[in-house]
Amino acid sequence: MYSGEPPTTTSCMDLNIPDLITYGDPLLINGTVWNGTTNALAFDIGSDGPGMFDLMDCNVSSGFEESYDLQDLQPGTYDITIIDWTDDPNCSLLIEQTLTSQVPITSVNVSSLPHLATSNETHNKLRANPQQPCCNHFSKRVFTSRPCHQQRNLKQT
Repeated sequence: MYSGEPPTTTSCMDLNIPDLITYGDPLLINGTVWNGTTNALAFDIGSDGPGMFDLMDCNVSSGFEESYDLQDLQPGTYDITIIDWTDDPNCSLLIEQTLTSQVPITSVNVSSLPHLATSNETHNKLRANPQQPCCNHFSKRVFTSRPCHQQRNLKQT
């Protein structure tokens, strides 16, 4: 019987939770559990995000990899809480971290940039081809992204 909050460190299991995923890709959780014969894994993303509960009735000391479909999770950064526990009451783990879902830019062509630039006089235009529809902005070597309906020229500022 469990009571109280699970510990944030343990020697009976090891979980690998990514902090960054590509929008549309599944969340992959890898782990190894050394104690118990049944393993339960639950996670919750944000206040309105998806959650999942998995029960594995097997020996997972050889490791496991679970894949979770997050198709409805929009690009952004979310708090994620993961709890893993076994039928050994001394073996549980709580992980609280952030998870970022991002839309990658598949290419930026800078081949036409001049080899020489004059400070405060040279202006460069770049074009980004995003994998998913979104608007991107390049400002002082920083890209930002927000959803929209068409690609746009990026102007360096």
